[in-house]
Amino acid sequence: MSYKIRILENDQHYITRLIRSLNRYFTPQTSNIYISMNFWNGHKKLNRLKRICSNIDPLSLELTAANFIWSPYLTSSHYEASLKILLKIKNYIDAQLQEETSNFQRNKIEKFINRRDNDLRSNQKRMLTSILDRVPEKIKLDRLVFKDDTDTLTFTTDKDEIESIAIDHYSNIGKVDKSPLAYDPSIPLREEWSSVYEPISGIPDDAKKRLNDLITLEELQSDIKDLPTSKAAGPNKISYEIIKQLPLQLLNILLSLFNYILINEVIPDQLKLAFL
Repeated sequence: MSYKIRILENDQHYITRLIRSLNRYFTPQTSNIYISMNFWNGHKKLNRLKRICSNIDPLSLELTAANFIWSPYLTSSHYEASLKILLKIKNYIDAQLQEETSNFQRNKIEKFINRRDNDLRSNQKRMLTSILDRVPEKIKLDRLVFKDDTDTLTFTTDKDEIESIAIDHYSNIGKVDKSPLAYDPSIPLREEWSSVYEPISGIPDDAKKRLNDLITLEELQSDIKDLPTSKAAGPNKISYEIIKQLPLQLLNILLSLFNYILINEVIPDQLKLAFL
């Protein structure tokens, strides 16, 4: 739901309560009684009403600016006029909310239609997951049997210990220390691989320059928007869902960090950590 819709919903709820309160104040028994400032709850209601009116053109409600000048005191003499104006404001907010909600839903539908169309060409896995309504399966490791340093079978339910052992296991499960195929940087590449790792020649200078251009905020926002969901967080416990909700202020900080890395060619050690 968009921020504007939430504001309109709050304003709609507020105006509705204000109309109800006004009707309760001016009953037949109190029609001739002077109503004090207490109705506005010490100006709080009045200030919020003024804020709402400041975003509305009086002419759109067939009113004038004078109609939006609210007296701090209410009496039965101008109760009906105030009520009529409040009802017009409510109808206006209702219409704005309906229009904004329709636009939001339409844009959301178009977004997912376009994404489905793009996924057909570039991300078939996500397309099939969406069509088949697959739910990501999660493994819950809340107990573990493992061999300790003395090669003794041990049972644990400690969350941190399980996490540490699991990370160590998946980090080393594929390692083959004494294999003749293991990579050794001190040994030259075999001939059949030499051509593969030869530097590419003939790359235009402007293409190289573009690779070194600073990242723009639009590029960062676009990449964040395309991040997948329902993925496990890394060691910092920050998921993609959290990153997608970052405010502009934090996005600018993130952008500065990435550009600093690009300029200085230094990657912080914390960014090199990952769960396997």
